[in-house]
Amino acid sequence: MEEMEQIQEIKMENKFKNKIFAGILALAIIIPVVLALTGVIQVDSFYDSSTNAGLTNVESLLFNCADSSCTNIGSQVHDLNSNTESPENQITFEYPYNPSSTSNNRDYYAHYVFAQCYIPKEYVESIWGYGVTLNYDYNFDKATSCHSPIDSFSVTNSNYANEPVVVSLIAQLEADAHSAFTNLLLAFVPSGFEDYYSAETTITLEILDENENVVYTESKTYEILQDTVQNVEFTWTPTSEGDYTAKVKTDVIDCQCESSFEQQSEKQFVVWEERPQNQCYTIINDLEATPEFATQGDTINVNFNKISNYADNNYDKTAITTNATYEITDNNGNVVYSDNVLLSANANPVDSKNIEFSWTPDFGGNYNIKVTGIGEDALCDGKTNPADIAILGFFVKATNQYNVEFVVTDSNSGNPLESASVEFGTQTGETNSAGKVSFNSNTGTFDWEVSLNDYDTKTGSATVSDDVTINVALVAIENDDEDDGSSSSKGKTSNIGFILTGQPSTTGDVLGYKPSEDLKIIDKGINWNSVLVWSLLLELLLILVIVFIIARRSI
Repeated sequence: MEEMEQIQEIKMENKFKNKIFAGILALAIIIPVVLALTGVIQVDSFYDSSTNAGLTNVESLLFNCADSSCTNIGSQVHDLNSNTESPENQITFEYPYNPSSTSNNRDYYAHYVFAQCYIPKEYVESIWGYGVTLNYDYNFDKATSCHSPIDSFSVTNSNYANEPVVVSLIAQLEADAHSAFTNLLLAFVPSGFEDYYSAETTITLEILDENENVVYTESKTYEILQDTVQNVEFTWTPTSEGDYTAKVKTDVIDCQCESSFEQQSEKQFVVWEERPQNQCYTIINDLEATPEFATQGDTINVNFNKISNYADNNYDKTAITTNATYEITDNNGNVVYSDNVLLSANANPVDSKNIEFSWTPDFGGNYNIKVTGIGEDALCDGKTNPADIAILGFFVKATNQYNVEFVVTDSNSGNPLESASVEFGTQTGETNSAGKVSFNSNTGTFDWEVSLNDYDTKTGSATVSDDVTINVALVAIENDDEDDGSSSSKGKTSNIGFILTGQPSTTGDVLGYKPSEDLKIIDKGINWNSVLVWSLLLELLLILVIVFIIARRSI
């Protein structure tokens, strides 16, 4: 009986060992299969490129692509936010597993990464293989030297087409503002993320009388989508006749820009007491220059509309010749181009005529393009015949630009000062948490000013011929306990004009254009050696565990 029990026990033990062996064999097969079914895993970490601080609330979007350049974007794969993970400046995700993907048969994805107040990042991801984990650091930037060209400025009589502005009748003022952000690389903009590709821009109209008193002002703010134009309209009703100047300017206030400068267009015109009778008049409108983001050496095409008429006592009009003067001045007010031409009369007294001329800038900077028109005909002899003037502020990027970085600290502690206001030439910016702000600059000498509440303002000048860092230590204002209770500090003042010598330029992915850093094709494939090594190690570990269990059971 005892012998039979031993035989039965041996059979049970052999059966158990057979099951264990079968389990080992199954695991040896399953482990590589499980690893193979794991797609490429990616761990992305996000930082501010200037401060190196981790960025939170970063959003990652992934889309399928139908081609290797992601010209045709398909369904969305994921929409993830770093705030749902730990640490909060990191996102981990897995690309869809595709057993047929190889180095010669890759899967392509459009990858967008968004951080509030930073330039978005776009990538075309090239994926093949499986079973690997990849780690990437993303350093986010802000755009420097943002600017929004404004042109096609017109001042018209809303009651009488192509007649001068008249007292008590509504004048319509209209202009086109171009987005500060250009070069959209991936044509597809994910729905709901348009703001990341738009430059928040304030457009301000000022009307001044002949004594340069501001008689009217109005501002409007728009989100101008990258590579688009925003038309803006204002209305104004003059109450007295005389010479007036209308100025419309853009100011890019988007938080994705760490520095910016204004652009401006101007009209000098006469407000008539009443509609012209037995008088001549000229209207110059819609002055523009293309390309709007020009570079030194480009051919600049200048366009405008003109009309010159003689109006008789019955308000009947006759189109007449226009004497036009072109004058382009540089940063110093030097004339770099001029011409005087007689422009033939319009086809009729109602429809304006488009005129074009070209010019090539020899160096970068800010220019004023001025067109003056006046009627020229025997009908105008001895009669009222005022000139009409349009001026376009036009920025040209120099061939060589340099980075100018300000580092602002407390003179006592040496700690960086955040939110210090920095004026560099005609550009403005605020320091970040590291006390830094950057500008793009042409060569030249520039005045600068740094100010912050409770600190003395500091000024200086810098000559730029290469990349340069300007360290500014601000001195805190000491409180005077024996004063009369009032307080004062040296605040920011500015006498920087519209045109400044050596106006800094913009270039690269910080040229006043933000989104879309240079498109990057990322090749992410399998590391077969890594997969095989880990597979063998796991199998060996499991075998050792099972052998240990069998040995224990046999004792």
